Amino acid sequence: MKFTKAWDKTKNYLGDLYDILDDKVRIFLQLCRLTEIQLSQCWAVFPEMLSGRAETYYMHHVNPDASFAQMYWAIKSYFDTESNHALYYQDWTSITLVDVRCENTGKTLPEAVEILVEKLHLCQCALGPYYISPEHLVSAIIRACQGSPEMSEVLSESTIKFETLVSRLRAKAAIMQKKEAARSTLEKPVEGIARHLRDHGDAKTVKIMALNNKVTANVGYRHAKGKANVSDKTYRAFLMDFEASYNITSDSEDEKETNNNDEDEATVYFMVG
Repeated sequence: MKFTKAWDKTKNYLGDLYDILDDKVRIFLQLCRLTEIQLSQCWAVFPEMLSGRAETYYMHHVNPDASFAQMYWAIKSYFDTESNHALYYQDWTSITLVDVRCENTGKTLPEAVEILVEKLHLCQCALGPYYISPEHLVSAIIRACQGSPEMSEVLSESTIKFETLVSRLRAKAAIMQKKEAARSTLEKPVEGIARHLRDHGDAKTVKIMALNNKVTANVGYRHAKGKANVSDKTYRAFLMDFEASYNITSDSEDEKETNNNDEDEATVYFMVG
């Protein structure tokens, strides 16, 4: 039979959430016309477009001699329920770009925008004819992106068309992605140098880096407590004197204790106002 050979089983209706019967039926009827099956004959091939739960329900609860319209309404009444619509509406009114990015941490911002738009468009289709106008979809996308500061410029026009809005969101996301990639590229060499010094630097260099980090942390602590900051000039003079007097060549326990005391003195120098 021409229909059976031509029908794509991946288009079958399963009866699952977000599996939209009306979309599958449109594809089904289009193929019926192409294979010269009259509407009055569609009932005979209707089971071909069912799989999973929908096929099971049809086998046990639908009269095989029913008309196409009767079969359609039997399947729709059982699977396209009010409880499903409540879930669709909850997603429609609550999904945000921030949520999409959190749930898809491996995706870029442009990819997250695509996921958001596709999800909201699917919600719109699942909710039925009352939400079918483009204005509803535009409003839903704007609401979903309001918590993302990087998209604020795109959301300034409330009367924007759906295609224009999506185009601008994509462009803005691409720009933000390039900036993020450039910033990451600039940061990597600095991180690499610091890692190399930690892994391959001589002991004195590593000690000085550790001291510098400790002193910087103490300065931040002192500033948070409301005390006066030490001037850069004073800091540099102290650090130069400290490094000049710092000796790490001895392995004796006495010298280790002296070095620890020196570090404590450095800390005290910056902790006391």
